[in-house]
Amino acid sequence: MNKIREEYLDRYRGVSTKAPRTIGLEVEIPVVRRDGHSITPSDIMGLFREIAATSQGRLVLAKDGMSLDMVRNGKVDPVASIGTDYGSGLLEIGFPVTDSLSNAERTLRAILNPVIATAEANGIYLLGYGSHPATIGSKNYMMPKDRYEILTEVFGGNNGKEGIFTMAVVSATHVHYGVRPAEFIGLTNVLNGFAPALIALSANSAINGGQNTGLHDLHSKAWDHLIPNDCGSNGSFLAQRDLTRKGIAPIFRKIDDIWDTLIGYTPFLTKRDDRYLRFLEPRSMREHLTSGNALVADVNGNMTQIDIRPIEIKFLEGTVWWEARPRSTFGTVESRSASTQPSIAEMVAVASVGVGFLHNLAAAEALVSRFDLNELREAREEALTVGLDGRIGRTPIREFAAEGLKVIRRGLQAAGEDEQYVDLLEGRLTNGKNPAQRSIEIFNDGGIEGILEAYRLRRS
Repeated sequence: MNKIREEYLDRYRGVSTKAPRTIGLEVEIPVVRRDGHSITPSDIMGLFREIAATSQGRLVLAKDGMSLDMVRNGKVDPVASIGTDYGSGLLEIGFPVTDSLSNAERTLRAILNPVIATAEANGIYLLGYGSHPATIGSKNYMMPKDRYEILTEVFGGNNGKEGIFTMAVVSATHVHYGVRPAEFIGLTNVLNGFAPALIALSANSAINGGQNTGLHDLHSKAWDHLIPNDCGSNGSFLAQRDLTRKGIAPIFRKIDDIWDTLIGYTPFLTKRDDRYLRFLEPRSMREHLTSGNALVADVNGNMTQIDIRPIEIKFLEGTVWWEARPRSTFGTVESRSASTQPSIAEMVAVASVGVGFLHNLAAAEALVSRFDLNELREAREEALTVGLDGRIGRTPIREFAAEGLKVIRRGLQAAGEDEQYVDLLEGRLTNGKNPAQRSIEIFNDGGIEGILEAYRLRRS
């Protein structure tokens, strides 16, 4: 266990104290037919072929036909790609890493514009929305990948708004922040602590399956359905110890705390020789590390026993869905709270939150430390349902958000970043509405057609 632990922690310790602070956007984008319904697995693979054929060599079809590799300066970018998430109607685009918000926006536009053009030529729209407005999740929209087969086996699910199939119809704006060793813990705590406010500001997934869900943010609520409060007593593979592997993370004091927390959770997925494998024994990773082995099976049910290796920690880390999580694989802190946003500029506005906090970290830590973990978790629940009208302890969320945006603005000024992005978020406070509230009004007036017209991403 000690060797694997030290290798894991060394990934954080080994980051240079002079490492550049970077921004890596990873955006999930609903892809729909002109009637508003999700496209199928065969549709998305056909679209990938069309995009590759018209990209002038900038995008290359992967061997399995289920994703596109980005080529830069004659080489495949190891990070950037276009694929899908769990659902066939969700493009998952990992954009090239950039060093500023303005460069991030230029990069997004350069990559998305030709993709939008090719999609529209094939009768397909990309939406700046956090859920599929017309389609309810079902296995029909699950991409045929072994990883997702295992997720379905572990979590089960029913068509509709609960279970794993919801993941086929909700989408997010994730941001990876490249940081220095002393900043991993601080930024992780701050982004988790600010998550109720960021959810309230960015919520954009109120409409799904042709109706108002009664939520501002179905995207984030889906994780609560996936790991419910009766986890472990409802026939689930996971246990009560896994309840905190989603939502707002525990508060960390040092990197070792992350390791100690991770190994308390139940692993269910790993990989050997390009084969995804499912753990068969519902034990914590700490127990597996103590025994040194685990019983696993592939998607065809072929069982074998494996020795525990560092790759198991990598997969465990990737299946802990906190609002913000450190990623040892990339040397980043990943923010996961925001729904997919209505426009490219607003996607970059989400990224401005972590950039501003990172460059004003002491003030950011002071801001979120005013509230305890229970208050933060309760506020997250309110934000999912009522957005900016929720409270955090005795403080209105909109007041907490306003204070946070001031801290972010000062951080952007210190970094020499463009303040237009925090202006976009402040505009939502000024107007008193997040994107979800606007979409409800649009849906009430114009139905699904109104949503498509308002949230189609257009070339710009």
